[in-house]
Amino acid sequence: MPVKVPIPYIPAVKIEQTVRIILVAPIEDLQSTPTPLPTSEPQTSQWTKSLSSTDLPTIIPSTNYVRYVALVFLAGKNTDAASQTVYWRMIKNGNSVASGSASVAANNYYTVNARFYDVYPTDVIEVRLWATSSNVNWDYSAFQIHPTRFATNESFNSHCYTEFLELILQPVLTKGTPGVGYTQPFYVCSMDYNITSVSSTSVFECLFPKIVNRIFKIHYGDYASQNSASVNVSSSYRPYYTQNYLPTEIYLKVFKTW
Repeated sequence: MPVKVPIPYIPAVKIEQTVRIILVAPIEDLQSTPTPLPTSEPQTSQWTKSLSSTDLPTIIPSTNYVRYVALVFLAGKNTDAASQTVYWRMIKNGNSVASGSASVAANNYYTVNARFYDVYPTDVIEVRLWATSSNVNWDYSAFQIHPTRFATNESFNSHCYTEFLELILQPVLTKGTPGVGYTQPFYVCSMDYNITSVSSTSVFECLFPKIVNRIFKIHYGDYASQNSASVNVSSSYRPYYTQNYLPTEIYLKVFKTW
């Protein structure tokens, strides 16, 4: 008779972790005198940055799965007596990522909210602007990097009890006459599906991070407007910008089977 070999018992191993995410403060610049926009696409972008590791958020523990989104804001004013069109182009490592345009009413401000998905140190990102009138100018820029699609090494492909303990809205811009146009939650993921949006402290009994979406993804720059831009127009706000909700402290109770 064949010998029955018992299946060995494989215990679930519990690992408890507290993840902290510390963003780098936005880099803002406000010119003392506005610069007129060209009336055709320039060969040199108004804003260019070579990314480095110091631009990235600090995530503790440091060994994890994560992608990054670079948020760039350029703003100015249409001082012409008539409505004008502002054109924009996003460039990454010398290649055009996206382009578009927006109508800006007379004596109104515009803010280009550009979002570069999946950036790394040494990437070079650019935003260039032009308009239908030289009476349209620009004088403001801001930049910040947000994390998205995050999971720790231990939680990846595991069952996770998850608490989002602290959340923030970012960026917070202070120069010029800033106004927030829209805020959006982040999205909690399990088995590579977006299961719900979150804008307050929350608890999830069992998430299962997979390779594509992992534990969470941000709205602007990932869930929406990935490698694209939107333009907000205002009679009073410059910059007039969007914010992401981001978790800054996450408690994980990971159950792994070996």
